[in-house]
Amino acid sequence: MYELAKEDATMMSIPFHIPLRSISALIVYILVFMLNPACAEEPQSFDHPQSLNGRYQVVSMRTDSSTASTLSIAEGDTLIGTYLEIDEDGFHMEGMTCETGRIQAKSVSFVFLEDPNLADLNISPLSNPSFRGEQRIHQPYDVICGEDVLTQLHQVDDQILIMPWSNSSQYLILEKPLSQEQIRKLQTQLKDMKFSSQDPNGILDKETLTAISLYASYRNEDKDAPRFLRTAISENLLDGLGVLTDE
Repeated sequence: MYELAKEDATMMSIPFHIPLRSISALIVYILVFMLNPACAEEPQSFDHPQSLNGRYQVVSMRTDSSTASTLSIAEGDTLIGTYLEIDEDGFHMEGMTCETGRIQAKSVSFVFLEDPNLADLNISPLSNPSFRGEQRIHQPYDVICGEDVLTQLHQVDDQILIMPWSNSSQYLILEKPLSQEQIRKLQTQLKDMKFSSQDPNGILDKETLTAISLYASYRNEDKDAPRFLRTAISENLLDGLGVLTDE
């Protein structure tokens, strides 16, 4: 009688008859899930400095000056015009994608900044206090996908990246595209400064690029530096034309 009464009391305390062994297993499972950080973590985003965030276009390919080639051949590569996007979803470029990884700063760059074929990336700021001053960053990075280095980057400023290509014998020059309003402003300034006779149209066309190239040669302290078919439009260059924005 006592054993029957004990069983009845147990049944009355539990609305549904669930074996105690199953309840214990469920409690253990819940505790393991709650205490395991991996179970509670949200999916990781692509970790990268916010200053690199954005969409870049390949505008030029330069050959390392120690490599036997010419600027005209290097700049005719088919990669010109393609895009690189860096955001929380990853690193995306034609033939090169990483969605789980990070961009990590390092101290030594693959870029030889004194290379004459990169002279337009080293234009100094104007000393006039009405301008914003030095914009160059010159920070190298590794793009790490999983645990492997996918590629390297060199951040010239918030506008321009350099990426190695062809076993580092060539450099891809990537820029954040300018807005139509920025292009109109620089066209107006280049015309006022007699580097161009073109009326502003908001298009980065051949005549505008030629005027930018002439202006960059004027700004470059190294007067023996080559004048490029497609000059890199750096922030120091934009600042001198009154086009640098806070974006």
